[in-house]
Amino acid sequence: MNEKKFLVSNLSDFTEIIKYLFLKNSDKLYLVLTLQGDLGVGKTTFVKQLGLFLGVKENIGSPTFNILKTYELSNRKFKFNRLLHIDAYRLDNKKDVIPLKLGEEIIREGTVSCIEWPDVLSDILPEKVINLKIKIIPKTEIREITVSGVEY
Repeated sequence: MNEKKFLVSNLSDFTEIIKYLFLKNSDKLYLVLTLQGDLGVGKTTFVKQLGLFLGVKENIGSPTFNILKTYELSNRKFKFNRLLHIDAYRLDNKKDVIPLKLGEEIIREGTVSCIEWPDVLSDILPEKVINLKIKIIPKTEIREITVSGVEY
């Protein structure tokens, strides 16, 4: 599996990663990004920057209590028309996922899905996902993001 590492010291660095990912994947019917890392590492910040890049007009916040938030996209440079932001932190087990029908929503054509704490959703994720592992480099404010997956 290929990996690429990025260092993020400010918000524009997130945007450079996002541009890189979208240039590589602009032809996909849908795009699934899994976001892993400790609490407070910047997963939601990444999704906020992604939303700005894709033209989300609303303020993007953490969906921890809602589990799922959907945003319409106004940047028609890409064929994607909605951003799905899922935070599975509060889901205790895989049985909690079944009534939510997330598997269908994640792979809906035109959807960019960002999934925080994806482990509990592993059974419903498509085979091709892009994994982003975010960590803070000790004694700094710099994030290291490791991007891996089938394609990126």
